[in-house]
Amino acid sequence: MVFQQLLALDAQIFTAINSAHTPAMDFFFSNISHLGSIFFWVFLAALVFFRKDKKLFFELAAGLLLAGIISGGLKIAVNRPRPFDALANVHLLDPKPDPSFPSNHSANAFLGAGIFYKNLKKFKIFFYVLAVLVVFSRIYVGAHYPSDVIAGAFLGWLSFWIVSKYRLGEKISKRIGQGFR
Repeated sequence: MVFQQLLALDAQIFTAINSAHTPAMDFFFSNISHLGSIFFWVFLAALVFFRKDKKLFFELAAGLLLAGIISGGLKIAVNRPRPFDALANVHLLDPKPDPSFPSNHSANAFLGAGIFYKNLKKFKIFFYVLAVLVVFSRIYVGAHYPSDVIAGAFLGWLSFWIVSKYRLGEKISKRIGQGFR
């Protein structure tokens, strides 16, 4: 009973956010949403790599891999339909064929925000603001429920914490990074 009420609240919050559209906001949040994609974060990792910051590169790569594996497993296990497949009148700007829970974009954004916060403190506010905007955008564009993006954000933070706690970027950089000099 409580679970059904939570799902209903999730759908209500989704509908309230997703139904408030303007052309300017559609343009803005569609573009912001792409900044949570794996392609954006791989591009950033490549920029970092060529900037010769191998530890940061491997930290980001390890985090993206960890978050992707966990998220992929959860998507298969939970198999939650996307809002546009389950609800009527969804304003859809970003159709995706895979299950909804959790949001990979949100995981990537919060993982990246944590890693850049730790390594590039002068940009810490920028990356966390970007992460929050990505999370909100995933609901706005019709791709995710609020619980999907909250779980994705937590997963991204958890992946960052694991990578940082066990210094995976540093360890991988020392082991593999020698060949990239």
